[in-house]
Amino acid sequence: MELEALRQATAAHIQQLYQQQQTADLCYHHHGYLTQTVERIRLIAAANHTPYETMLIAELAAWFHALGFLQRQTEHPESFGAMLAKEWLHQQQVPEATTQQITQCILAAYDLPAQPTEAQLLLHDAIHFDYGSADWDIKSKLLQQEMEWLQHRSISSREWKMLQLGMLEKHQYHTPFAQQTLEPVKRFHLEQLHKSLGKKNLKKEEEQQQQPYANVSRGVETMFRLLIRTNFDLTGRADTKANILISINTIIVSVLFTTVAARIDEFPYLRIPVIVMTVCNLSTIVLALLATIPRRGRKPYWDMHNEPKTDLLYFGNYTRMTREEYHAEMFKMIANPEAVYTYMMDMNHDMGHALKKTYRYLNAAYYVFLFGFVVSVILFGVALLYFK
Repeated sequence: MELEALRQATAAHIQQLYQQQQTADLCYHHHGYLTQTVERIRLIAAANHTPYETMLIAELAAWFHALGFLQRQTEHPESFGAMLAKEWLHQQQVPEATTQQITQCILAAYDLPAQPTEAQLLLHDAIHFDYGSADWDIKSKLLQQEMEWLQHRSISSREWKMLQLGMLEKHQYHTPFAQQTLEPVKRFHLEQLHKSLGKKNLKKEEEQQQQPYANVSRGVETMFRLLIRTNFDLTGRADTKANILISINTIIVSVLFTTVAARIDEFPYLRIPVIVMTVCNLSTIVLALLATIPRRGRKPYWDMHNEPKTDLLYFGNYTRMTREEYHAEMFKMIANPEAVYTYMMDMNHDMGHALKKTYRYLNAAYYVFLFGFVVSVILFGVALLYFK
């Protein structure tokens, strides 16, 4: 396929991909961004008198270089784009040499090799065109929103300005047009960032953006940790005590049935004591089992400030969700410190209710065993003394 025909087919193919997969959260690396990048390649190529074939190689690479963002790949998105480009070019029966040029150009989109080709330099400057444009302030806010979506977290004003500073200081333009036209504007943006970061009121601005629970003291965190650990310790003790009761009463019932109950016809006066002790032991076992029976997680309960509406840490609830839904809800909760601490309060409250039921059954089991055992022993003694 000729490069001109391939360019048109590729543009249509990428447009179809974005129509199928693009979301509103991809507010910077959208299809319009790719179209604009291709136009900028043509602008820079015309100004630098770049050969036509070199320009087409850069254009074809431009269509694929940002496809990784569609899949939320923030680290090396160009690698994913190069893979898709290779598959597409093979389908179009493009010569291997041309395919290699295009994929290498994509892989060099954000990190140029030691000896870059002219097409790689052309693509690199077109991708970073916004750094030297007059509307970088607007574009940077869109990029910030997209990064927050990709990274599942909020980025403060100061942090974003520091990130911008790092990006602009690290970046270099390579083509003559970009160096003459875009570099001065980029330097102006750098100066503005340095001035902004030097202002004292920036710290106040950042503090105002933080959530009220963002700086919870270590003492509060220790309190939550201690409460949860105490509840788990109490649960473990209750299980141990219940297991002791179950073991003891199971042994007693086994001994009764294998010795006395099997020969009850020979000792009819022992029927009542055996029945009383058996009922006592079985009642104790049932109450102990009720104390140790696993509690089902509570029903969905979140319904405030768009927070998760289910217990995200209980397997009985989150296993009903898909992996993607679970990730989305967890990130939503983690991103809101107030929601995290509210959830910890609710979880501790629920554990308290579960412990209340557990110890109520356990308390009843001990009293039943205590009085039942004493009464049974007395009945055995009376039967052996007066009816033997």
